[in-house]
Amino acid sequence: MTDYPISVDINDSVLSVKTVTFDVGSYAYPRLEFAIEPNAVLFTFVQAGITIERRAQQTEVGAYVELFSLDATPLGGIIHYWTPSRPSSAVPIIWRGNTYTSVDVQVEGFEKTTAGAMPRPRISIGNADNVVGALLTVYGDLLGCTVTRTKTLYEFLDDQPGADPEQYWPLDIYKVERKVSVTKSMAVMELSTALDNASAKLPRDALIRDVCPLIYRRYSGGAFEYTKATCPYADTNYFDRTGIGTTMAKDCCGKKLSDCRKRFGDNEEIPFGGFPGLGRT
Repeated sequence: MTDYPISVDINDSVLSVKTVTFDVGSYAYPRLEFAIEPNAVLFTFVQAGITIERRAQQTEVGAYVELFSLDATPLGGIIHYWTPSRPSSAVPIIWRGNTYTSVDVQVEGFEKTTAGAMPRPRISIGNADNVVGALLTVYGDLLGCTVTRTKTLYEFLDDQPGADPEQYWPLDIYKVERKVSVTKSMAVMELSTALDNASAKLPRDALIRDVCPLIYRRYSGGAFEYTKATCPYADTNYFDRTGIGTTMAKDCCGKKLSDCRKRFGDNEEIPFGGFPGLGRT
C-alpha cells in the first residue's frame, strides 16, 4: 500500500490546510483515514492493491508469467511446479508459497471454444534431466493427472513489492489423456477437458445453456467476501442483477453470459460456467 498524508494544522484556532496532489491510477478501493494529533488532524489516503485486469490496461505492463502444475497425487505422487518464464535469473519464481522450477514448457491448442469438438491441447515439457520421463514411467504415463496453467504478472509473485496471490487470469485446467512421445530433450502429452473422455459419463446435474452456476462474491461489512466464491471476478466495476451499473454494496451478478462480458470484456477470455454452445431441444 502507498500512503499519501494530508495534514491540517491547528494554530490559535485557525486551520492551515496542506494539500497534496496524487494520482490514484488504477488502484482499487481507495479510502481516506484520519488521526487526531495535539495540533493537527492527519488525513491519510490509502490505496489498496491493484487488480490484474486494470494493470493490464496500462501503457506499461510488467513481465507476464506462465505457471504450470502437474498434480500426480491421485497416483501416489506429488504436485510438480514448472515455469518457462524467467524475468530474473537471480530470483526464483514463487507463487502461493510454491517454488516453480525453470523448465522449457510449450503448449498448443489451449484456446477455449464453445462449439464443435472439445479441444485436445498438447503440452511439451523439457526432459533434459529426465524428471518428466521418470514420472511417466513410474506413474503409468500420468493418465488422469491434472495439468493447470496459471497466467499472472511478475509483480504479483511472492516476495515482490506488489505480491498478491489473488491476481491472475482464469485458470486453464486439463487432464492428461495420453503420452505422445518422450525424448532426451522433451516429453509431450496430449490433454483433454474433464468431459472429453471416451469412458466418462456426464454427471446427473443438468447442463444449463444460459445460466452460470459459479458462485459470485458476496458484499458484507464494507468489503467483499470471497471464501465461498468460485467466480474469479475481483475488479471494481459494479453491476446489479439486470446488468446496470451500480454501487459496490449492490453489486450482484445476473448469471448470464452478458453479465460475464460486462465484467471481463467482450474480447477477453471469460469464465462463464454455462454451456452456450448447447443446442436447444
